[in-house]
Amino acid sequence: MNPVSSPERATERRAYVLRRMLELGYIDQDEYQQALDTPMMSQRHAPRVELDAPYVSEMIRVEMINRYGPAAYTDGYKVVTTIDSRLQRSATRSLRTALLEYDRRHGYRGPVARGLLDGLQADENGQYSATELASLFADRPHYKDLHLAVVLGEADNRSARVFVRDFGFAKIAWEGLHWRAYVNDNQVGPKPETVADMVQPGDLVYLLYTADRGWVLAQMPEVQGAFVALNPHDGAIVALSGGFDFTASKFNRATQSRRQPGSVFKPFIYSAALEHGFTPATLVNDAPIVFDDDKLENTWRPENYSRKFHGPTRMREALVRSLNLVSVRILLGTGLNNAINHIKRFGLPDSALPRNTSLALGSGGVAPVDIASGYAVFASSGFRTERYLIDRITDASGNELFHARPVEPCPACEPSSAKRAIEATLAAQNDADTGNETADELTIVASTTTQTSREIPDYSNVAQMVAHGMSWRPTSEDAPEFMHRYISPAE
Repeated sequence: MNPVSSPERATERRAYVLRRMLELGYIDQDEYQQALDTPMMSQRHAPRVELDAPYVSEMIRVEMINRYGPAAYTDGYKVVTTIDSRLQRSATRSLRTALLEYDRRHGYRGPVARGLLDGLQADENGQYSATELASLFADRPHYKDLHLAVVLGEADNRSARVFVRDFGFAKIAWEGLHWRAYVNDNQVGPKPETVADMVQPGDLVYLLYTADRGWVLAQMPEVQGAFVALNPHDGAIVALSGGFDFTASKFNRATQSRRQPGSVFKPFIYSAALEHGFTPATLVNDAPIVFDDDKLENTWRPENYSRKFHGPTRMREALVRSLNLVSVRILLGTGLNNAINHIKRFGLPDSALPRNTSLALGSGGVAPVDIASGYAVFASSGFRTERYLIDRITDASGNELFHARPVEPCPACEPSSAKRAIEATLAAQNDADTGNETADELTIVASTTTQTSREIPDYSNVAQMVAHGMSWRPTSEDAPEFMHRYISPAE
């Protein structure tokens, strides 16, 4: 009897076997009763996954189908990728942690569902059958690190009793339970005072398990993101994650999304300027500027995120402060065509290069993996490589069918300008408070943040260039809020 598909019949069969063992003297009455009272816990078991990289696996699957057609499923091909397992684990963990923490700061949105205990019959002690409780999770998806649980009630006024899928009965202490409620994108509610302020019996909730606090109330993040890292010397993709969870969304944001990079784009503008007469010490006026165009319904007045002006500012300081008005003037001084021709050498597509001055603020749509490739040029002292993911392919007999031969790097910009761009961007990392931490395992080369416009319907996009290339975490797909915005409690 299959305890997963037929839990009732499996329970009956177990009871029959135990009764026969008791009748034949193999167990005594106490052992029989103890075994009979043990909850019937079961779960589906998939093949052991050595590395959690489903977005990479899907990219490989699509490529193999393109190469070999349906035979890719049946002919026993073996594919070796460029992924570094240590960096991949770090990338996946970093992305998930960042998205969960960001989402948590915005408040608790409530349970997944309510009233799950309706119709269940408790015994004389108010306890529910583990088998019946386990059936409540049937057909509900599994998400990495998030565990579904049904709230059974209060253990006391500072903790709640729950039944966790695959783990059974558990308790959530107040340290893992209290959480201000979501009010809106910029505000959370007052501090909860009791367990009832947070959960009610019958609520279906997500939990995280932590080493220091045990079970902690959680929720599926509404924000999304991507992470890419590649080796700048040969273009090998060494880590990639296209979202919080592949089960929840198979859309690969690392390769398929097109986001406005915002200030992440500014190093490319500065690089173009450095090759056309500018230096890091060049003074550029940080002052208001207005653009009129008969084709537009109104004028365009770019502004700094702080809405302050600093007057004549050296280029290196402007990059540290991520000053939008200076970037616009640098683009004008470089020349739009000169800048576009220069930036194309970094491998960025035409869609990322609008032929207007908004280019200075990163207004073109671009995939994170393309930005990663562009930033890798800086890390390789001005040389561009072609990225690749498959290292080699063999057939079922071990015969090699394909072996990657990385394209010889070609110059994309002057090594001196790449070096100066990195030095200026490192200053932004070290001196500006808009920087963002990367995973401990990833050595930072440079980072920038986006704070281009208060009107762009997007969260802040954070780019971090690392020793092997670059990671980029764009966030929510439609909410007009910046990632670093402070969330205040409701009055």
